[in-house]
Amino acid sequence: MPTTDYGMSHSKTRTIKNNKSLFKTIETLQSTHNTQVQWQRQSNSYINHQCLFSPTVDTLCKAIDNDQLIGFPHLTSAMVRKYLPESTATAKGHMKRIRRNTRSTTKNPTPDEIIELDFRPTIDENAETELFIGATIGEQNDRVIYSDQTGNFPVQSYHSKRLMMVIYEYRSNAIIVKALKNNSDESILAAFNEVYEYLTSKNLKPKLHVMDNQCSKAVVKQIKKAEANIQLVPPDDHRANAAKRAIQTWKDHWTAGMGQCLEKIQLMS
Repeated sequence: MPTTDYGMSHSKTRTIKNNKSLFKTIETLQSTHNTQVQWQRQSNSYINHQCLFSPTVDTLCKAIDNDQLIGFPHLTSAMVRKYLPESTATAKGHMKRIRRNTRSTTKNPTPDEIIELDFRPTIDENAETELFIGATIGEQNDRVIYSDQTGNFPVQSYHSKRLMMVIYEYRSNAIIVKALKNNSDESILAAFNEVYEYLTSKNLKPKLHVMDNQCSKAVVKQIKKAEANIQLVPPDDHRANAAKRAIQTWKDHWTAGMGQCLEKIQLMS
């Protein structure tokens, strides 16, 4: 009997040790699995974020919740907010410095300064010209597009492109960008034709084209040939052309996208 009791006790001890070893193995496997799942989710969020040119987290989550990224599998706003690491490229493109002295506690702004900072200043009844705002034009007309060109880039692309044409479609809130070799009529007309064909295929054929007053007769003729009216904004009134603001938005997006690339890279547009 003593021998049997010793054998049973030894068997129980060995069973407990085996169970503890099994539990440790299970915990290790679970920890490894959780680490792999977390790494996969971080990688998925990071890769998709870079594919979209590193937008801000709020913008990305808003697009996901609006079902605008259905083609991106397993991408949810909750996963983005939890697993997406901080991006330097996003900060480069979307970080805005706050204007100084707009809410100063040391001095009170004069009435002239308040009017200058106001986006919609008081109307001067004796003014000889009338100011327009791009949003007003878009609300009062149907199928309105705005267009403008950026300045020349410091270097040209692989295909000899030096600047961009930015076209803003008001109703769909779409920003369309076309690369140009120069400001010649040939380059501008080719870009206009591509954009007009694209919008027409989406049932968004332009009826009113708003652009700067510095445009050639060939451009005006081509726009009228496309059965669209043209409106030239007054000189030095940038608010009337919504493409001005669209250029800023596109530049922020483009800077963030280029910020995630290598330092020495040649543009392929």
